[in-house]
Amino acid sequence: MTRALSRSPTRLAVRGLTLVELLVAITIGLVLTLAVTGIVVVSESHRRSMTAVNDANQSGAYAASVLDLAVRSAGSGFVQAADQGAFGCQLSATGELPRATPFPAPFTNSFLAGKTSSLRLAPVLIAKNQSDAGSDVLVVMRGNGAAGDVPRRITSPGDAVTLKLDATTAFNANDLVLVSRAGTGDCLIEQVASVGTGALNLGGPYYTASGPNTPLSSFAADLSSYVTPLGNTGSASAPFQLFGVGANNTLYAYDLPRPTTADESQALANDVMELHAVYGLDSDGDGRLDSWASPDATGNPAETAMPGYDIDTVMANPAKMKRIVAVRLALVLRDTQYEKGDSQSDKGMVAPMTLSYFTDLKNSAGASLAGTTTLATDPTVDVEARHYRYRVVETTIPLRNMLILTAP
Repeated sequence: MTRALSRSPTRLAVRGLTLVELLVAITIGLVLTLAVTGIVVVSESHRRSMTAVNDANQSGAYAASVLDLAVRSAGSGFVQAADQGAFGCQLSATGELPRATPFPAPFTNSFLAGKTSSLRLAPVLIAKNQSDAGSDVLVVMRGNGAAGDVPRRITSPGDAVTLKLDATTAFNANDLVLVSRAGTGDCLIEQVASVGTGALNLGGPYYTASGPNTPLSSFAADLSSYVTPLGNTGSASAPFQLFGVGANNTLYAYDLPRPTTADESQALANDVMELHAVYGLDSDGDGRLDSWASPDATGNPAETAMPGYDIDTVMANPAKMKRIVAVRLALVLRDTQYEKGDSQSDKGMVAPMTLSYFTDLKNSAGASLAGTTTLATDPTVDVEARHYRYRVVETTIPLRNMLILTAP
């Protein structure tokens, strides 16, 4: 008699997976892995884009705050000497001004068109498209904003190393002063070596004996000359600064005077692709901004005899300087994240073909002062620049010291 074969329940329970079941499990695992990987890749791409945009926004906010601080204080101290030969005078500072060679980058190729020796004193100047990157150059000049730091008239004849005043209160050793005189084209930046009773003794690395046409001794001997405080050499704030965009979308500043430091510009902020500026004018002298002027030959058409507000014209015309009471700035920012895109159809172009600024501004003739930055001229070919994200930051900055000239 044969015995029927029986299977043990224990053997059936531990027999394992079949090949089909194993393949199904692996396939499901691969699908899940692929899905999670895709989510991680997309999430990382978005994170990088957001980080790049945030970095650009922070750079723009910092750049705007630095420019606001500088421009808002433009003309401090020497505005009161506007009619004592300060506005429009040719600056002389030992070893630096008048300058025979170009300024360092990004002010080398076009700034003042090779006429760097022509730089003259003004609270704010705009050199249109004169940075090495083709953006505007902003020139800001200011002195000491401390209370009571007003121009002092020379009351007794001095000499080439001594300026005599009725009082030397608030002057200290190593102060910088501006020496000017109405009707004289030169003005000199001098350093105070020591302060005596009614006298400023001059000397040090910032001392200069003469301007291009007028020696210091001539100013010192003339009782119509004025001495204007500009601040101390130990101050962190430079009396005169150039701002412009250079290589690698970087905003730079160049400080004057600086005879004891390297002759180079300092990087201020990244991600700044362009800097543009226009003047805000008080045309009727009532202390209120009433029109805008482009920093070029068109300028302010209401001034029919001489409408231009290019840098050369403004430097040579103190009357125009007195009309400038504000500056509108536009910073064009670009992040550093290249967007590749998800398909051939959109090609990853995340930016428009053009960017606009100053769209709300008009000059005295009613013409728009709107500016445009072209990223692409062909929507399907010139697309490289459109793979980045952009932002335009605009700010209007009043020149508070210029209001002194129109105060009742």
